[in-house]
Amino acid sequence: MLNFASGLDNPFIIILLLVVIFGAIALVVFLLRKLPALRDDVKKPETEEEAAKESLDRILVPIEEEKTSEVKNEEEDK
Repeated sequence: MLNFASGLDNPFIIILLLVVIFGAIALVVFLLRKLPALRDDVKKPETEEEAAKESLDRILVPIEEEKTSEVKNEEEDK
């Protein structure tokens, strides 16, 4: 009968155990980062309107900012 200590004498068993242990750790970390249900910092919009407004606010630049940047560019050119 083989015991655990005789298995640790084989270097291939040691390498295999290390790969399995670190692979399991990597899998757990990957799942924790990818599954949004497990993360607390994810904020979901309640309605489709709020989701659309939020995405538009990220993309669109207010007109006032564009005008002020144009005025600044004209002043720098002078």
